[in-house]
Formats: sequence, structure tokens, C-alpha cells
Amino acid sequence: MIPIFHVGKSLYKALSPILNGKVFSVRAEANTSVPYMVYFRTGRGDDERGDKDAGLANDTHVKVNIYTSTYSEGINIAENVVTKLLNEENEGIDECTLTDAIEGSTEDGAVFVQSLEFLITI
Repeated sequence: MIPIFHVGKSLYKALSPILNGKVFSVRAEANTSVPYMVYFRTGRGDDERGDKDAGLANDTHVKVNIYTSTYSEGINIAENVVTKLLNEENEGIDECTLTDAIEGSTEDGAVFVQSLEFLITI
């Protein structure tokens, strides 16, 4: 088993209660109404621990995008995501660090986007 390929299971389990299951890997289902979240791996973390299996990557960078109809709703959900991942125990996640937080909107401006980036050790 290569750990980074299984981080999605842990993220889904941790984040799903925040939006009653409206959490998706890589892309949302067609016609999903806001609010919802999409998470995906963005890269392998540097293994600074010197593990002999560093090539199997226990550290991975993950982005969680939160899509909402109002700015304040996005901020509230983002705070819940950060609290859940950083301050609570989550099965399959040993450590989690928030590395970036960016905000914006979809191209047409109709949906607000909170984009959170994490370094996760699994």
C-alpha cells in the first residue's frame, strides 16, 4: 500500500460531517448545489525524517476547495475544516499543517471559493 493514495479516504471521513456528505474527490458531481467541498492531492511532501521508504511518501500536499453562495458561509466552513483537520484526531492522518489559504470566486463570479492547502502526514 502506498500511503498517499489513501489520504482521500481519511479526508472524506473527516470532512463529510461538515457538509452532510457534500464532499468530493477531485471534482464535484454534475449539478451539485453549493455549498460543497472538493479535495485533491497536489503533490508529495518532502520526507525530512529520512525514512528508508521515503519513495512511498508518507507526506502529501492536499488542497480543499470550498464552494459557497456567500462569502461569510465560506469563511465559516473554512474555519470548521481547519479546526477539524488541525485540532481533532482523524483516522489515517497523523499530522496536519495548514500551509496556505486563498480566496476567490468561480470565473463567472457566481460562487465564492475558499481554497485551503495542507501538508498531511499519514
